[in-house]
Amino acid sequence: MGPSQKLVWNLYAGVVGALTMIVAQKAVKGAWKFATGEEPRNPTTRTPR
Repeated sequence: MGPSQKLVWNLYAGVVGALTMIVAQKAVKGAWKFATGEEPRNPTTRTPR
């Protein structure tokens, strides 16, 4: 496997990892809304319930 093939596989793995993260975040948000009936809170804001 040459250097160019390694680069292609590394880019491919990065893209697949990024897409997996996006899908997982959407799934967790959807599960939260389904389970609680509320939108998930923003973790960066500190507002009490």
